[in-house]
Amino acid sequence: MRAAHPSDVRRHPRYRRHRNRKPPFQNQDRDVAIVTLVWRHRLIRSSDIQLLIGGSPQNVLRRLQKLFHHGYLDRPRAQRPLPNQKVVYALGTRGAILLAERGLAEKSSVDWAEKNRKVTFGFMDHTLMIGRLRVALEHACAKRGHVTIERWIADGDFHEPVRVVRDGRREDLAIRPDATFALLLKNEPAGKNRVICFVEADRSTMPLRRMLAKYRAYWHFWRSERPAAAVGADNFLVLTITKTAQRAAILNKLVRRVDEKKRGLRMFLFSPETSYLACTEAVLDDTWFSAADTRSHSLLE
Repeated sequence: MRAAHPSDVRRHPRYRRHRNRKPPFQNQDRDVAIVTLVWRHRLIRSSDIQLLIGGSPQNVLRRLQKLFHHGYLDRPRAQRPLPNQKVVYALGTRGAILLAERGLAEKSSVDWAEKNRKVTFGFMDHTLMIGRLRVALEHACAKRGHVTIERWIADGDFHEPVRVVRDGRREDLAIRPDATFALLLKNEPAGKNRVICFVEADRSTMPLRRMLAKYRAYWHFWRSERPAAAVGADNFLVLTITKTAQRAAILNKLVRRVDEKKRGLRMFLFSPETSYLACTEAVLDDTWFSAADTRSHSLLE
């Protein structure tokens, strides 16, 4: 029988906190930054935390392990069917207390342990998809310096009803983006320095008729006089991110059916995740395409 290696003795369970053999822990400033980052993203992989926090990747992983075993972070069990993926983290109970004590978040009665236990695989996959876009944007903005994310509105926090009358029939639609954000362009004059974006994260699970209804709602909302009051601008972009380039092409063709001339609108932009995951800075560049023309587009145009 093989003798136990010292590393075997020190190994901690992946999804279960060890009660009697926790790694030694003393709170550091970086821990607060990590916990805040996880809270803002709801669910985020360790690799994305490493990218945004910076410093030694191994040191970040050690801090994540300690924050998990001491209850500041959680590892939702919905990820267990994917053992070879980077670990997904969520806010833990002690992490929520820490943020409240530091004045970084309001004190809440949310049972984070129970909330994380109820995370399903579908919810996790969808949330991570939105999160990967946000991570790419945050990292790209930090590298560029002249553009920042002015605000980020999470899934479910923006809702605008849209009523359409067609052929004498009333149709009630709604805008419920998976995320809403504004890019602030520091080198542009006031009034021309913000890009408002709505995000649709498509996992190829929604029927095309429902996707078409979503796009029609955005189009009628744009034609109304309400965007200025709702988002602070007359114009906005609708960004659809997909798992594959094939799905992005299908949706790009679908959106031609939205406007009356059926030629596509520049406001609808599409991109598969693969276009920016390998190089996060690409998310701001010409990696987006539209049914309105045949060229690629940048979010900063």
